[in-house]
Order: sequence, then structure tokens, then C-alpha cells
Amino acid sequence: MLTKLFALVALAIALGAIYGGYTQRSALHLGQEAQAAYWPRHGTRLSGHYHNSVWVPLPNRTVYGGFQGGGPGVGK
Repeated sequence: MLTKLFALVALAIALGAIYGGYTQRSALHLGQEAQAAYWPRHGTRLSGHYHNSVWVPLPNRTVYGGFQGGGPGVGK
């Protein structure tokens, strides 16, 4: 009896997930919308721009000088 109840609950969850997958707007679709009302956080600015759907960082974001990288435990 208890197994049948769990099976019924699992089936309801699965059907709800399938229904939600078809009826809700996906994150991918939401990310592609134009965000004309977007305001960056106060005192900050974007670090680049989009050109032909490709993010192009500002020149000062691509220069790291003598950065050598690191690994676990480095800088501790």
C-alpha cells in the first residue's frame, strides 16, 4: 500500500515537471531578451559589450600583466 502511494506521488511529480517544462519560459529564452531597462549597480560599469552575439571585453579587462596562475594552497 505504501509503495503504491510513493509511486503515485513520484508519477505526479514527474508529470508536473514535464508540464512545467513545456509551459514555463526557459532561462535560455529569458537571457536572449533585450533588457532595455537594465541598470548596472551604482558606481559600476559593464566590462565590455556584445558584437554579433559575442561578448567583447574592454581592453583593460584582457591585460593581466605578469599573472602566473596558481593552484591549491597558493597564497595562503
